[in-house]
Amino acid sequence: MCLLCCKDVRPFDIVSGAGFLDYSQTLLKIGAAYGNLNVKDLLPHSTTISRNIKKEADILRKTLISKVQPLIETRQCSASTDMWTDEYKHLSYTIMTLHFINENWELESKVLFTSEFPDDKKTAFNIKRELNHKMRELGLNGDVLSKITFVT
Repeated sequence: MCLLCCKDVRPFDIVSGAGFLDYSQTLLKIGAAYGNLNVKDLLPHSTTISRNIKKEADILRKTLISKVQPLIETRQCSASTDMWTDEYKHLSYTIMTLHFINENWELESKVLFTSEFPDDKKTAFNIKRELNHKMRELGLNGDVLSKITFVT
C-alpha cells in the first residue's frame, strides 16, 4: 500500500474509501475465479473508464431530472449552490444541489451538476445567466429557476 500512495501521489486514506474497497474486492474475486492474471490484460484504458463514467452520469442525471421536474413545476424543490476556484489551474466551478422530500417523506439532496464557471465576475447576473444556461443544457427550459427556492 505504501508504494501505491508514493508512486501515484495518493492520500494514505485512499485504502479506506468505499470505492477502493469495492474495486479491491472485485479484483480478489477475479483472482479467485481465474487464478494469476496479468493486470494489464484485465484493466480497461483510462479513456474507456472516463467515457463510461460520463455515460453513467448522464443516465443518473436524466433519471434525477425526470424525478424532480414535477416537483420543480409544483414548486416543491429547493436548491443550493456553491462556487470555488481550483488553486492549481485557477478555474472557477459552480455546483447546484437540489433538495426535495421523496415519496417516503424523507429529505433528499442530489447534486444536479458541477460545471466550470466562465472567466467572468461572479455577479448575481452572471451566476443566474450560467445557471439558466446549464438548466437549458439539461432540458429544463423556461423560467425554471423562478420555480425553485434557493437556499444560501
